[in-house]
Amino acid sequence: MGQRSCRRVKAERGVECVDGVNPRTTLTPTDHTAELHPRPDETPVCIGEGGQERRKGETRQRRRGRKRGGLGGLPLSSVVCLAPNPPKLRVSRWSEEDQGTDGTPPRRCTDDPICWTYAIGEKLGEGECGSVYAGSRIEDGLQVAMKFTEKDENEPYLSLPDHPSPVPAEVALTVMANQGPRCRHIVKLLDWQDEPDHYIMVLEHPSPCMDMHDFWEQHGDLFSEPLVRHFMQQAIEAAVVCCSRGVFHRDIKMANLLVNTETMEVKLIDFGVGDLLKSSPYIIFSGTANYCPPEYFAKGEYHGKEATVWSLGVLLFTMMANRYP
Repeated sequence: MGQRSCRRVKAERGVECVDGVNPRTTLTPTDHTAELHPRPDETPVCIGEGGQERRKGETRQRRRGRKRGGLGGLPLSSVVCLAPNPPKLRVSRWSEEDQGTDGTPPRRCTDDPICWTYAIGEKLGEGECGSVYAGSRIEDGLQVAMKFTEKDENEPYLSLPDHPSPVPAEVALTVMANQGPRCRHIVKLLDWQDEPDHYIMVLEHPSPCMDMHDFWEQHGDLFSEPLVRHFMQQAIEAAVVCCSRGVFHRDIKMANLLVNTETMEVKLIDFGVGDLLKSSPYIIFSGTANYCPPEYFAKGEYHGKEATVWSLGVLLFTMMANRYP
């Protein structure tokens, strides 16, 4: 009965999200040359509901929590950890007291040099590690989205061959996904800046747009077959390009797909729980729990490309059936 009840659960926005990095696993890149940058402190960290702590022998867990209303209305969902006795979440320093009364970013963000190039507008969304704001490039008025992300003490960095120093993992993966011939179905990273306690990403911001989950709800939680086919073709193209460039997005779902409501063009966003794509198996699952591949529960491990295919299948199913498989 429990299994049948679970299968009838409606595909909702606020599903649990888990994230982890196993520092013991040696990365074996496929067709890319990026490398995981060693950190001074490799003490594993686990983030779970209620708080955060670091324990010897535990796997490092990290997730930028999200709630409704991020880039183009994308969700900022809750965070849990697939580990026994999950510890408590830390309290973010990005508090409401730091925000301007008009919804503008904290003063310490507007002091960043990158903010001299872009005018920052209203807040689009926030999570426990940062916020997303509408913005415009001062020189030409180009509309952008500016994502401010607070770092934790063991922020993962990646070394890229064309960058003099390692960069935050989310930035590196977005850069890698944008390298080579442009894929219009992957959000474009226009600019970024790394600071000691946070980093900033300037992203394209299509207009008008909303995340696919909101768009799906506007259509009565059900898409027509021709529309599903149209969306899936674009999502698959984005996934194929990511894999070909050594990027494992790890969280492909409706909430991470932006839809231009005039052109019906789709863009994959949010590489925050991504990783380098490797040929060896992953032994820690990161992403949205309802998209976890079944082999992880059966064998305790999974492969990046196969998990990507599985997540696309779950995406297709939820679009058509209004529930998770």
